[in-house]
Amino acid sequence: MLIRCPHCIFSREVPEEQIPAGTTRIQCPKCKQRFDLPRVAEVTEVTEPESAMAPVQEPEPAAPPEPEAQEMKDAEFNATAKPAAAGELRLAGFWIRVAASIIDSILVTMVQLLMVFIFGLATSALMDAGGYGDHQVAAAVGITGQLFAIFVALFYYVFMTGYCGQTLGKKAMGIRVVDIDGSPIGYGCAFIREVPGKFISTVLLGIGYLMVAFTRKKQGLHDKIASTLVIRT
Repeated sequence: MLIRCPHCIFSREVPEEQIPAGTTRIQCPKCKQRFDLPRVAEVTEVTEPESAMAPVQEPEPAAPPEPEAQEMKDAEFNATAKPAAAGELRLAGFWIRVAASIIDSILVTMVQLLMVFIFGLATSALMDAGGYGDHQVAAAVGITGQLFAIFVALFYYVFMTGYCGQTLGKKAMGIRVVDIDGSPIGYGCAFIREVPGKFISTVLLGIGYLMVAFTRKKQGLHDKIASTLVIRT
């Protein structure tokens, strides 16, 4: 039994068999004050601090993620990841771009010649039916062919570059036109690059194209105007 003095808070554990039967008051050996002996049911037990009684439960180790769940998280991360910086992109050099341009020029020229030939036959037939002279027929065929050739070239380069960043020549050589931060470009940017940008590069005696070989980011003048890069895919 734990007996505690209410006056000086002195306490001592005393076996119950050592307490004489019928004893109701006792004297504190420390402060010499007398106080009533508590009944067994009223003895206050000393309890340990809560922190000592409550066992600390360590968190259970997290189970490894399921392979499918991990793949989904990786896909979400890749979808939200920012485009690669210009320094991390594999830039396409001068000669590989020249090779892609040659392939595109051959394809566009073949289509232009075919369509000019068809337009020439149709125009010649119409002129003969109307009784016009040969010089008028030649003039009409020449004007029609030139206009259509320009239209075919503009449509091909602007549409393909804006649609997927690759003409057929660039696709064959494994290169692509992208924004300055590596993201895809749209039709507006493609138009600026392919029409006014390349026109300026051409009228400057081709210097705008030669800039690809000497600039740090391998940009031609038309690339700088449109803020684009040409990278390897």
